[in-house]
Amino acid sequence: MKKLILILALLGFIGCSTSEQVTDEDRAEEETTEQTEEEGEDDVGVETSDDFERPFRDVEAPFGYPSRTVYSLFRDEYRNEEWDIALKYNRYLISEHPKEMEDVDSYRGDRQFDRMITIYKGKAEQQDDDETKKAYLDSALYMFDWAFDIFDENEIDQFRWVMNRGRFHHEYSDYYDDGMDKAMDDYMLMMEIDLERATESGDGYYVQIVLDRLKNEGKTDEVIEWINKSEPYAGDDLKNHFSELRDELFSEPEDRVEWLKTVLEDDPDNIDVMEEIYELYDELGQRDDKWDMARQIYEKDRNYDNIMRLARLYNDDGRYEEGNEYLRESLDYTDDSEQKKETLLRLSRNYLNMREFEDARSYAREAMDADPDWGEPYIQIADIYSQTVSSCTSGEDMGRRDRAVYWLVLDYLDKAVEVDSGVERSVENRYSNYEDVMPASSDVHFVDEWTQGGSYMIDENTGECYAWINEETTVR
Repeated sequence: MKKLILILALLGFIGCSTSEQVTDEDRAEEETTEQTEEEGEDDVGVETSDDFERPFRDVEAPFGYPSRTVYSLFRDEYRNEEWDIALKYNRYLISEHPKEMEDVDSYRGDRQFDRMITIYKGKAEQQDDDETKKAYLDSALYMFDWAFDIFDENEIDQFRWVMNRGRFHHEYSDYYDDGMDKAMDDYMLMMEIDLERATESGDGYYVQIVLDRLKNEGKTDEVIEWINKSEPYAGDDLKNHFSELRDELFSEPEDRVEWLKTVLEDDPDNIDVMEEIYELYDELGQRDDKWDMARQIYEKDRNYDNIMRLARLYNDDGRYEEGNEYLRESLDYTDDSEQKKETLLRLSRNYLNMREFEDARSYAREAMDADPDWGEPYIQIADIYSQTVSSCTSGEDMGRRDRAVYWLVLDYLDKAVEVDSGVERSVENRYSNYEDVMPASSDVHFVDEWTQGGSYMIDENTGECYAWINEETTVR
């Protein structure tokens, strides 16, 4: 009871404000008030109590002055932040002229309520003890309630008033157990009144903290609904926050796939979303869905990366012939020298896996021409010739002439290191193995065409199976 008496007393003599109140009196008097912008489609408004009781009424004019004089004196005291006397004048003005004053065009009742809140807040900030300060703050809240009680949505900018009240609750939440809850309620009400304006206000700050709170309360559906509604009005920073929220809400791959599917329904040409779904299918091991999404991406946006995605899928599945079709197609979609040479080498490896040695060598040579200083194509040709020997001997013991092919294999490994020192380790791993199977020094005496350090042609004379090689090597 004592506290209530203190509040009611303060309503007559003290004051405070929100952070968006008028502070420049001359400017405030001249400019027209910010008008209510386009309202939301829903019939949204501030709820008021039917039995709201005004904290003061029938106040006598200070010193018996006429209202016009009181208003003029009030403006001077308010501008000078003389809160006590300004309160006395404004208490009368609000009581007797809550909306307008006859023959005074500059007078606006809603502005006077704004200023009364400013007065109460100003006095609250001057107090040392929390109890008295809170009493001033309670008095300011009475002014919000009173304004909402007497002004309808056509008479004041309800959006701004709701925002100011929310900011008031937010700023002084330490003094009220439910302060933050009430602030969030007002910020939510802002979104319901005018979502576009709420999203743009404070660079999206109000929408952001409301959605964060809803997320923490586990209200995922509400968060997503508000994101979808407000995203068209959001700036880049808020959109980034929306993305972070979605990542947090849909952290599990299964949930994220289902949500991304709904996004894709609304935006079927969104390649970024399709690619993320593809990666999630891969993570979940959903092979058929992954392949289907890769094909959809390819059909929607046929570029080098999307073609190569399908090529890799076929390669990994051991379907090299189909993979090669996409690899060859990808070459028409890039001018990048690195991509071209890597693709050519990939084609060579695929043909080697298919045991089509001549085609494998052809693409390795193209890769070599694309970058003469790259050692990998030389190593690839060495591998091609090595596997040719295995194929030609069909697992049987190698003859001396079969082993002679490994001289050519070593020639290519030497050339690989010569042009590209970066492949030295890869060459070393192969070199000793191939040296072990090339002809021994004594074998030279058993083949007429061989002389130590002389040249030797690997062709049909080596064996019909080697006719296509048709390259010269050195007898070692």
